Amino acid sequence: MVKYLNNIPKICEGYKNGEYYEELSRKFNLDSRTIKKIIKNNGVSRKQNKNRSKYSINECYFDSMTDQTLWLVGLLAADGWIKNDSGIGLAQSGIYGKEMIEHVKDELQYTGPIYSANTSGEISYSIYITNRKIVEKLKKFNIINRKSLIYELPKLPLKKLRSFIRGYIDGDGSVGVYDNGKGHSSLVISFVGTKNFINEIAQQIPIQYSNILDKKSTNCWEIRWYGEKAHELGSWIYSNKNLFVSKKSVIFANAIKPAYKRDFYLEKQEMVKKLLKEGRTVLDISSIVNIPFQTIYKWKKKY
Repeated sequence: MVKYLNNIPKICEGYKNGEYYEELSRKFNLDSRTIKKIIKNNGVSRKQNKNRSKYSINECYFDSMTDQTLWLVGLLAADGWIKNDSGIGLAQSGIYGKEMIEHVKDELQYTGPIYSANTSGEISYSIYITNRKIVEKLKKFNIINRKSLIYELPKLPLKKLRSFIRGYIDGDGSVGVYDNGKGHSSLVISFVGTKNFINEIAQQIPIQYSNILDKKSTNCWEIRWYGEKAHELGSWIYSNKNLFVSKKSVIFANAIKPAYKRDFYLEKQEMVKKLLKEGRTVLDISSIVNIPFQTIYKWKKKY
């Protein structure tokens, strides 16, 4: 703790002279959030540096493979765009979109402005970052100019793929509760991508998808999860509480999981097991739990 306090002046001076959170984090062996808190609490601002561009950014941000980094990579893969191999843009609409853009700006320690425009009655918020180093580093994640029709899933371990997919869905996926055509509401999670991208996702994500659709557009396919599978996918994707809370994560959190058939039988099996231990007959148990006695005989053989 004493060492941490003694380093505060050096941390502030380093930030003032142009060092970024990630650089200071590695230099002083402190979490980047702690560095950020120190800078904020001490009201430190950067010096003007003629050798830097008009706006500063953490050029080391995409050097690491943290969950936060890969969430942002997924977001940019889905909804970002590269222009002239020198800049990258990102836009989102509505109040949740504004919060997301502000979060991205804060993550990247970008000092440039957020732009707003009224499109179709809803305000859109965007940032455009001119920085060749950032654009170059994004290439290792296959984020390049005109990527929409050719995008390929980057090679990531399964633990990291989860954060990438979360960012991808937050960027341009769909999470909602819809009528399933049978008078019942059902959670649906879906997103689109190139055929190769969607096929790779289908193979790597541990939750079995419901279906894959050809959108009848140039190399555009959609993968969907319905009902119980959608709840399993959402639980897998949104389990990390340290990542940005998007509108879609809120929709998922508020989607009430119905009692699926599998859950119903698991509950009944526990009741049957308890009653058998109490010495009840199969016929008695059948009338109590309202399950056919033939089914109870099958369960009994497994106990």
